[in-house]
Amino acid sequence: MNNKIIGLLILLLVPTAAIILSGGSLMALASLPSFIFVVGFGGGLTFMKKNKFKFHKLGSTLKKDLTLGGWMGAIISFILYMNISTIESFNLIVGFGMSALPLIYGYTLGNVIYALWPS
Repeated sequence: MNNKIIGLLILLLVPTAAIILSGGSLMALASLPSFIFVVGFGGGLTFMKKNKFKFHKLGSTLKKDLTLGGWMGAIISFILYMNISTIESFNLIVGFGMSALPLIYGYTLGNVIYALWPS
């Protein structure tokens, strides 16, 4: 368990430091609706399937479902941004960047939960 905590701290601190040192803003990676969508989609899908798997297998199932939730969130948000910014090309570029956030959330949450899941 000690290695998991140290690994989690490295996972959180090193990328955060890299973003700050490059002059970027961590708030550019914050989107509550995207986070809620990914957690709701992945968690709900796993909850529906929880009786099919033993407890130690649910970690890998949740990882796959959160990743799928990230992809679904990216596709849906990209469609929404395409409808909002039909004429303005700048909004389309910003929307495309924002559409990648659910992917980041899905892959990151899925892998972190899978790494911390008891085996």
